Amino acid sequence: MSNWTQEEIIKTYQMIQNKAAKDIKFRKLALEDPKKAFEEVAGKEVPDNVNIRFIENEPDVDQTFVLPDMIDPTLTDEDLDNISGGDSCTGTHTWTYPSECSSERCKVRGWGG
Repeated sequence: MSNWTQEEIIKTYQMIQNKAAKDIKFRKLALEDPKKAFEEVAGKEVPDNVNIRFIENEPDVDQTFVLPDMIDPTLTDEDLDNISGGDSCTGTHTWTYPSECSSERCKVRGWGG
């Protein structure tokens, strides 16, 4: 199974954005089968356990934003300080092995090792 770095994900996403802005058939593919669109552009398999979704702005909406995950109400003040303190994923993990990441953010979310 293919491993993806954060750089590969970002680069592929940028390529998808560019192609979807110019190619209506590809845009439809990205909306209907996002994994296939990712694989087509990157030439690399997306793991089965990864879910992807693309959305479009609606005609009367200027910007669409994705809200962050809800914060677990059981987090301690220390956990919240670590998250809000700017600590973020270092990008060392891949889609297939997120447990390898050692950042506090991933640990708090239960992803890191």
